[in-house]
Amino acid sequence: MFFQLVANYDKNITNVEFFNGLGKRILKVESPKKSINVSKLNRGIYFVKFTNNFGYIIKKVVIE
Repeated sequence: MFFQLVANYDKNITNVEFFNGLGKRILKVESPKKSINVSKLNRGIYFVKFTNNFGYIIKKVVIE
């Protein structure tokens, strides 16, 4: 299972971090490509932090 990066700013993303509902970082990918392998993550709700040179944004995602 892969997490696809399809945002307009995906080329500027310096790292992507996945956090569980308790705020514990589960996965960190530096200099991500167009997709991230999330097959090792359990099903559930995660918060994904996208960081670039200007700051960061956090989005909620569901992995089924």
